[in-house]
Amino acid sequence: MIVEPNDLLQKLKDLKRSYTGRKGLSTGFQTLDDHILLSKQYLMVMTGMPSCGKSELLDAIAINTAIMHNWSWLYFSPENFPLEEHLKKLAEKKAGRVLGSISDTELASIAEWMQTHFAWVNPPEDKFSLAGILEITEIRIQTGFPVDVLVIDPWNECDHSGQAGLRDDQYISKCLTTLRRFHRKYDLLSCVIIHPTKLQKGNDGNYPIPSLYDCNGGAMWRNKADFGICVHRGDMEKQGADVHIQKVKFKSMGKIGRVPLDYDFKSGRFKDQHSSEFLLPEPEGECPYK
Repeated sequence: MIVEPNDLLQKLKDLKRSYTGRKGLSTGFQTLDDHILLSKQYLMVMTGMPSCGKSELLDAIAINTAIMHNWSWLYFSPENFPLEEHLKKLAEKKAGRVLGSISDTELASIAEWMQTHFAWVNPPEDKFSLAGILEITEIRIQTGFPVDVLVIDPWNECDHSGQAGLRDDQYISKCLTTLRRFHRKYDLLSCVIIHPTKLQKGNDGNYPIPSLYDCNGGAMWRNKADFGICVHRGDMEKQGADVHIQKVKFKSMGKIGRVPLDYDFKSGRFKDQHSSEFLLPEPEGECPYK
């Protein structure tokens, strides 16, 4: 099959009519939106050293997008086992308080809200592979449950026994091609969190800022990602994180750069540094950029 410019002309005209310079939906953080907007059918890859906040930030974005865009998130998250601990983190972000201070009545209300927006892939041990995760996700979608975002957190915990005979880069390329076909078929955003390989501390005792190249098979992660993000804490004593947007595939979706966010340990919430309080966004549907 050959596609020529005339075959695409009507779509180009439609794009022109809707074009405002930016494409995508808000993350719920104004300063982060200046650099990245969320779009389905794309791959977001996040990295960062342990305890730097990459999973916490993704959970915060999940809460924001559930409120703002009515998105539903499906997690494969073995590092958050037992799953009630992950549910606790999400509930605290929604309430803005530690679990012990949330009344049973409010907790029931939060749980009812989260029932619509969050679920977990909890496969048997023999289905920890990408194929097993996608199989369970596909069944959920086909049985009528919406999935707007699929999270694999972290990639390192997946079963990679199917790699036999392939170099790391060949195997990762094959997996990410499979994932790309899946999120395009089912119109969802794929988010993969991957730990970097061992980095050496600097003379100041802190780790350098990792990139996707610092992950196992890094060049392929960098090549295949539509959004490449690193969450980093240069000073582990400070409550906050720097979000380094290292790759944005299309300029209509954003730009590379660094976004510092403040963090509240008790609630698990983040905020823009210019904001005075750790507040959740209001429901607003699509962001004004689209």
